[in-house]
Amino acid sequence: MRLTLSFVEEGGILSCRVETTGAMKADQKACDFYLMMSDGLAKLRADADYRQHQFVMETHFHPDATSPKPKAPAGMRLFARQVSRLTIDETGTPLQCRVVESEGPTPMMGCDDFLGRKFEKPSIRTGAIEATLTRNFFRPE
Repeated sequence: MRLTLSFVEEGGILSCRVETTGAMKADQKACDFYLMMSDGLAKLRADADYRQHQFVMETHFHPDATSPKPKAPAGMRLFARQVSRLTIDETGTPLQCRVVESEGPTPMMGCDDFLGRKFEKPSIRTGAIEATLTRNFFRPE
């Protein structure tokens, strides 16, 4: 899942876009939280040529212990990274989540927000599985 936020300096969020593939199912609702926080000044300040920025958060789900190296989108650099282990039951419901590695500014988001989601389990597995969730936060270079 990739969430891209465009915002204006000291003015709020201009746009939010979500892209997903694989086991993580999300829609534009993932942006609602960020858009709700926008104070309405974003459009006014963008029109007044305030400096605009972009922030990208990628979340990778792996039904094993792998955590791929982050690959920054063009023109961006890694700002922070967090790796979590998630236990998922046979229905795809997360039972627990714990952060096992992090780098960059702290405190970060933790992983409790994954406990309310559903995941698609690999069909070759039975019972609960351990999965790895990696969040990479990128900002412009």
